[in-house]
Amino acid sequence: MNTASLSNVPILPETGGYEFVLEDLELAFPKHQLKEITKQWNNGKDVEQIFFIKMMEIFT
Repeated sequence: MNTASLSNVPILPETGGYEFVLEDLELAFPKHQLKEITKQWNNGKDVEQIFFIKMMEIFT
């Protein structure tokens, strides 16, 4: 999915702190966030559990 258009061009800050996971889909994560997701996945969590953990961190 290419999200770029003439009126909306998403641009990541040029900090070098992003890791592109699926370049053709323009999916990128901050490196620290991808590291945490990877750690949770390697510890046996599934996608829904990782999402729930992150949402609890945000809203508590």
